[in-house]
Amino acid sequence: MRCKLFLAFAPVLLIAAHAADNAPAPAKLNFPNVGFRINALDEPAAEGTNTCLVMALPASQGFVANINVNVQHYDKTMADYIELSKKQFSTMGFKLLSEKTPAENEWTIEYTGDLQGRKMHWYARMVLFKGQVYQATGSALEGQWSALSEKLKDCVTSLEIPAKTTPASK
Repeated sequence: MRCKLFLAFAPVLLIAAHAADNAPAPAKLNFPNVGFRINALDEPAAEGTNTCLVMALPASQGFVANINVNVQHYDKTMADYIELSKKQFSTMGFKLLSEKTPAENEWTIEYTGDLQGRKMHWYARMVLFKGQVYQATGSALEGQWSALSEKLKDCVTSLEIPAKTTPASK
C-alpha cells in the first residue's frame, strides 16, 4: 500500500521539487565595504506605513545617522501629500530649508528641527506611484550634518521605483 501511495504522489513531488528549483533566488543586499551580503526581506507592503529598510552609519556624537525607506499607502495626489506634510512640519516646529518637485509625483526636501531634545537634520525624497508613497529619508544630528550630508543625500537620491517591481494599481 505504501508503494502505491508513493507512486500516486511521486509526480506531484517531482513537480513541486522542480518548481522550487526554478524559483527566483532572493535579492541580495551587498555591503562590500563592511564585508557581507544578506538576502533582502522583500514582502508586499501592508496597509499603513511600512519601514522596509533601515541602514546606519557608524555612531558619532551619541547618535547613529541613518537612512530609512518607508512605503505608505496614499490614495491622493503628491500635491495633497506635500500640503499635509507641510502642515505636520509646522505642527512639529520643523523648518523646511529647501524643496524640489522634479516631477508631478516626486518631492525632495531638506529640513531641520528638534526631536526628543536633539537638533536634527533630514533629507528626504518621496515618489508617489500607484497609490503608494515611497520615501527615503536620511537623518543625522545637526552637528553631524556637514560631515555626513553628501553620503546621506547620495543614498536618498538613489531611490528608484522600477515599474516592473511596483505593486499593481488598486
